[in-house]
Order: sequence, then C-alpha cells, then structure tokens
Amino acid sequence: MTEAELRKLKHETLRRFVRDAPGGEVSVIVELDVPAPKVVMRPPAGAADGRLRPRVVAADVDAEVVRRQVEEPRAFLEARSTERPRFLEAAASFVVTVTVAQLAEVARFPHIKAVFPNRPLGQR
Repeated sequence: MTEAELRKLKHETLRRFVRDAPGGEVSVIVELDVPAPKVVMRPPAGAADGRLRPRVVAADVDAEVVRRQVEEPRAFLEARSTERPRFLEAAASFVVTVTVAQLAEVARFPHIKAVFPNRPLGQR
C-alpha cells in the first residue's frame, strides 16, 4: 500500500491488520469523499424577549447529486464484501466487513476519504 492509502486508514489497528494479519475479517466504517452539506446561520425573525438568537439551517442539497456520489462506492463495496454494506446517511459512510485484501482495495478507491474501525462506543 502507498503512504496515501495508509493515511486513509485512521487507526493503527487497521494499518497493523493490513501489514500483519494473514487472514480474517474486520468491520470498518468507510467515510465517503463527498462534499459536506453547507450550513448557514440565519437570525430569527424576532424573539419574545427582543434578543436575537441565530438558527442553524442546513442549505439545500441536490438529492440526485448525492445519490450518484453514493451509488458508485456502494457498488464497489458490495462487490468486495460478504455482506451488504449498511449506509449511514448522516455520516455519508458505510459499515462493511472486509478481509485484509479487500481493506487494501477500499483504501485505493478514489471516492473513499477515510476508513475507521467499527467498534463499540467507548472502546479505543
């Protein structure tokens, strides 16, 4: 793997898995390299106490553009996994189980921004 591909693996356990593991599988969270939705601040029309309180409003995102940006990585991951990747829409990420060879392929894929280990909350 190249240095750029290794940098996509965001935890040492994944880098060690690619380097040292003779086999086996690992569950990972695959973050897509898609533009983040824009967030704008808008002041409220007015508040009862006269104070201005900004509201956070997500800017419109073209659903068709997002769908196209997700479908190619989805097909790529489905072809390389023994299970159907689960899409986490809010995180623009997939959860998928892969082998050592598959993890290396995932890191090479251009539309993948980062790969994190999928583990229980609070576990390092």
